[in-house]
Amino acid sequence: MTTCLIGIYEHPVRLRSFWTQPWVATVIWCRRAVNPGEAHQRRTAERLKAKWFELDTGHYPMLSMPDELTALLTTEA
Repeated sequence: MTTCLIGIYEHPVRLRSFWTQPWVATVIWCRRAVNPGEAHQRRTAERLKAKWFELDTGHYPMLSMPDELTALLTTEA
């Protein structure tokens, strides 16, 4: 089993066009989560031209705010 996994360490994936592709993305920043921080999340949203939303919760909004998270993920706006 170990030999199957060694390739990921010896041959890194190069995603040269990741940031330049047209993505349909949504970034939801959870204000009470320690990581990732707001600055990182905002940079990601800007680079992906993503929709930006915030929830006043920790790292697991699917547990603490499932209805609010579902509404954000299914919005057409």
